[in-house]
Amino acid sequence: MIQLTVEREPDAPVERKIELLCLRDDALEQTVEVLKMNHDRKLDDLTGRLDGLEGEHRQFAERVEKDQAERERTAQTIDAIGLPIIGAGIVLTGLPDSLPRHPAF
Repeated sequence: MIQLTVEREPDAPVERKIELLCLRDDALEQTVEVLKMNHDRKLDDLTGRLDGLEGEHRQFAERVEKDQAERERTAQTIDAIGLPIIGAGIVLTGLPDSLPRHPAF
């Protein structure tokens, strides 16, 4: 960072004080420009990192959605295969003997 090295001269003539003020103004402008460039560079770095993280997040979300869809297809396949087998088992074995004697029937 640029240092403001303009010394004050309280007893100097007015022309010299004006000259010192101009030097101080120039030094302040340079400092502001350096700070602005540093800020812009940091902002660009952060923006780049954020873009990278957004890409990673998007890929992760897509993977999660694909995995969830695959799990749902697997569950539907298991249900589609399992339900007819359960139904066939009930038909082949008939109703349990204790069920018709139950008072609610």
